[in-house]
Amino acid sequence: MAKSKKQVLLLFLLISLASAYTTKTISSSVVLGWYFPTTATITFYLSVPTSNLSSKSWGYYGLGFKTSGSSSKMSGADCVIAVLSKGTVDSVACTGNNYTPEDSFSLSGITSFVNGTNTVYQWTRDLSGGTNHMTLAGGTSYKVIWCYGQYSGDYIQHSKDGSISLTLTYDAEAPGSSNSGGSSSGGSSSGGSSSGGSSSGGSSSGGSSSGGSSSGGSSDSTTNSTWVTLTGSTNLTPDGTLSSAYSLSLASILAIYLAIY
Repeated sequence: MAKSKKQVLLLFLLISLASAYTTKTISSSVVLGWYFPTTATITFYLSVPTSNLSSKSWGYYGLGFKTSGSSSKMSGADCVIAVLSKGTVDSVACTGNNYTPEDSFSLSGITSFVNGTNTVYQWTRDLSGGTNHMTLAGGTSYKVIWCYGQYSGDYIQHSKDGSISLTLTYDAEAPGSSNSGGSSSGGSSSGGSSSGGSSSGGSSSGGSSSGGSSSGGSSDSTTNSTWVTLTGSTNLTPDGTLSSAYSLSLASILAIYLAIY
């Protein structure tokens, strides 16, 4: 084969592989992780692509636990709100379709840190509940609702919301453990655009969502926590690295180049 034809073929293959990679968007992926540091507490991680934080639509991220089989409305959910730009996580009471700050149920170990291309928000809570908060238990299935949107002072607005059914597997160890982490929790998720829902003065109106693709779970051997993808693509691991699909593309490009030349 003439050298010019080889170069054209190589260029075509490179473009094809590059296109295959660029369609694997990872910027919208949000991952929830957890482990049980003691028999009485649970630590959660919320992993959000750092690039999302520059958008006004990503001012906050909210999570709410409900009993399995419940509706996707925020009413009666055991909620936390992570203010992404501040790195804070607050426990809130979801009564009706509104929420108010809930100081009587405290969270501990609240922190945020950059991990690869992600910003991770961490908090710990007691497994036992309270007036507006559920008692959580390892091995139990829950409906988890999620939403994110604009945040400005006491005003929030939903950009998107959805829900996922998951099981809090009870075999994930604390980060740094010598064990290999826990098995994943499966479950289907429902996503979609939110119903609007805005708030002022510390209360918001929520909304249910429908439709969406299913989301499975994975175990991360680095932190020995169980991880479940909440939003978007699954081509992102909890530590913010690209999936093996991209590595395969780079290997394929190198192999093609060596084969031609």
